[in-house]
Amino acid sequence: METKIHRFPPGLRGLGGQYIVPMVVAIGPYHRGSPRLQEMAKVKHAAAHYFIDAASTISTYDYHKIYDEFFPVAVNARSTYTSDVVAGIEDADFVDMMFRDACFLLQYMLCMSSSLGCREYFDVNPSLRRFFFSNRACIDNDVMLLENQLPWMVLDALRKFSPVKIEDFIAEMGNKFQIRQDLKPESFVLDPEIYTPPHLLGLLRFYKLGRRKAPKPHVPDYGPENKTEAAHGLLKQISVSNAIELAEIGVRLKPSKTADFMDIGMKKGAFLENLFSGKLFLGNLFFVPLSLDSTKACWLVNMAAFEVCTVSRFKEDVQKTAVCSYIALLAMLMDRDEDVLRLRSKHLVHGNHTNKEMLDFFKSLAKHLPDNGYKFSCIMADIEVYKAYKLNRWIWIRVYKFWYKHGKTVAVVISILGAIAGILKVILSI
Repeated sequence: METKIHRFPPGLRGLGGQYIVPMVVAIGPYHRGSPRLQEMAKVKHAAAHYFIDAASTISTYDYHKIYDEFFPVAVNARSTYTSDVVAGIEDADFVDMMFRDACFLLQYMLCMSSSLGCREYFDVNPSLRRFFFSNRACIDNDVMLLENQLPWMVLDALRKFSPVKIEDFIAEMGNKFQIRQDLKPESFVLDPEIYTPPHLLGLLRFYKLGRRKAPKPHVPDYGPENKTEAAHGLLKQISVSNAIELAEIGVRLKPSKTADFMDIGMKKGAFLENLFSGKLFLGNLFFVPLSLDSTKACWLVNMAAFEVCTVSRFKEDVQKTAVCSYIALLAMLMDRDEDVLRLRSKHLVHGNHTNKEMLDFFKSLAKHLPDNGYKFSCIMADIEVYKAYKLNRWIWIRVYKFWYKHGKTVAVVISILGAIAGILKVILSI
């Protein structure tokens, strides 16, 4: 199922057509018939021409040799698309579409992943380069739509004729989710023995998960009895809290050390000393900071849509629904505009959306997801374990909650009373 080029899941279509339909360029057969996208055909033709010219300078292959080698790969790629869409397309037309679309993508990635002044940057034709830069916001949006993908086998067959490093392009795209844009993208080399992506969207998701095997769910060790309680917590009804409510019971939001969407969860934090039961641990809920705009919101929706299409059971693997879990956790932390403001103040979310727009986006997206994902269930179970650990220390929970809500007021009152007491002492001494 992961090698298919899926249609956007019906359950998520209520989010809006902007997450489904390309803005300027159709990649593959699903949207190739849209009248408003036909203007890009000339650009694709030019991209293919420049690709062949560049390829002939770095290899002994000419157009005919490249095309002959590419033809059987592209024919095999037909099976990755929905049969009713490609049924009426002849093999020659289908291969030609795959070739031009792949050349367009490779030329675009070469242009976008090369730094100014580097030789590779100038390997792209100047007029084509100017077109890419002037339309990059729309193209960035379109190349990560679930229904606008090319099979990886198609790109892989042509990438050897181009100096483009697809991994560098994906790393730069993934880095855009980070709030600190000055951080250098973490480069990586795709190992086909570990992962073979179905398409560019799948590769972006793989990069954002941390390029690693799925870890076992983490259980905070708040007490020797709590591992059993945590396992039971996955099966019972889990209560939901927002960011402010979590802070009131001593759960503090912390930025994760990496930008990987998998790097979220509860961990034991510092402790307070109390008279009755020794150490009272505070909980840290680690969360990956997110920079969001309309393009990255579209990528996030489509990565979640990809998970919905490919997972067979939401509780089978934390990694297979990691993006859904990340979205669900962020939606859980937002219940009011004030929650978004609090997340902004902690530099956990950032973007040009208003607080209400960001709240509405994540609440609507989470509502349309068929499940919150296994990682989210594990995190909520950890929160339940944390609450169970503190149940026998309810007095200190209440004290902490009261101090969190009214600490500043109490401090002001105490200082006023102290001042009054000082004045009275002076008066009585006269």
